[in-house]
Amino acid sequence: MIFGFFRFLLLALLLFAGWTMLKVLFRIFGFFLQVRRAVRNAGGAAPARDKGSRNVEEMAQDPNCGSYVSTSHSVSGNFRGGTVYFCSQKCLDEYRLKIG
Repeated sequence: MIFGFFRFLLLALLLFAGWTMLKVLFRIFGFFLQVRRAVRNAGGAAPARDKGSRNVEEMAQDPNCGSYVSTSHSVSGNFRGGTVYFCSQKCLDEYRLKIG
């Protein structure tokens, strides 16, 4: 009976050791796959961008302070038959005072 118990204990110990070794091997294998994937991605060229997906906005120079502003997100005013863009309402007001 004692021999059977030791036999069972040895079998359980071997199964535990085998399972632990298998987990360690899978972790090592996974690590090498991650390294290989990272090296492969780092050495390659950057992925091609779709040329139609660029967000390009038209820019205009504020005639009062000289800063460049997006025409879609700026304050604008009509002067001498054309649209002029400003960075702020303050610059628009100062420009109006300058040109009279």
